[in-house]
Amino acid sequence: MNRILELPLDFSRRIAVGASGEENCGLLELLAGMLRLECRPGEARETPVLLDSERENCVPVTHSFRWTDCRFDAGRIVQAFREPCREQAARGAAMRLMLNCGYVLELLKGQTPFALFHGALLETAAGDGVLLFGTSEVGKTTSLNRWLAEGGRGTADDEVLVFRQGEEFFCRPLPTWSRCMLEGWDARQYPVAQAVRLRRLLWLTRGERKQEIVPAAPAAWHTHLLSALVLHLYGPLRLFPAPVKRQAGEINWRFIEALDRKFAPRTLKAHLQYPLHETLEMEP
Repeated sequence: MNRILELPLDFSRRIAVGASGEENCGLLELLAGMLRLECRPGEARETPVLLDSERENCVPVTHSFRWTDCRFDAGRIVQAFREPCREQAARGAAMRLMLNCGYVLELLKGQTPFALFHGALLETAAGDGVLLFGTSEVGKTTSLNRWLAEGGRGTADDEVLVFRQGEEFFCRPLPTWSRCMLEGWDARQYPVAQAVRLRRLLWLTRGERKQEIVPAAPAAWHTHLLSALVLHLYGPLRLFPAPVKRQAGEINWRFIEALDRKFAPRTLKAHLQYPLHETLEMEP
């Protein structure tokens, strides 16, 4: 039994990942449902990334792995739910590694400018978006929830695919893995085929007395921006040698330079007592 899933990249390129065996194909179908995509039958061993129980039989061009290659951080959430949640986390780790390995292998080709962002994507009715990035627990999920409560749209508050097309940047939502693990894999969908034009890129911090958008120090901006670009690469890049990791870092830095030419370093100092829509609409 073999299945192939084609993941959208920019407006013309797609990335194929595959699975072999009934259980692995079930995981790939599950991932496809989360992304509002459909798998197709095909020779999975010809895809660049393969989830397979018989890794020894894979052709050399295929980067394949087994469940035992998938590491996941149990953390506080998993410890609270014990064994059932650990199984959920293992399934999530396999799906996440499949998806991110596919994108990372394409990233290493250096042909399409894109990145896997750690951030929250706030979507507007006009079809564009604001991408917030920042340190863990600074309030990215809270900001998305506030945005939704004010009538905005959005699903991604963890992993976002950002790609450049001409002079513009676009975003595609990817799963929030921790939420999927707790709520169920079919509880939410992340329509990755729907690209949102990126209107604004903001470093999220906390405002002490009010909410405002102000210029950010370039060094701090770049530090947090680089952190946002590498977080979702940690898992896949464990499977590659050091020179490949350095290559990925260089590619990401070139993407940051492209972002610099489009977006000025700005920080959103968020405050719970002020509406997000009002603040974002006040700023050019």
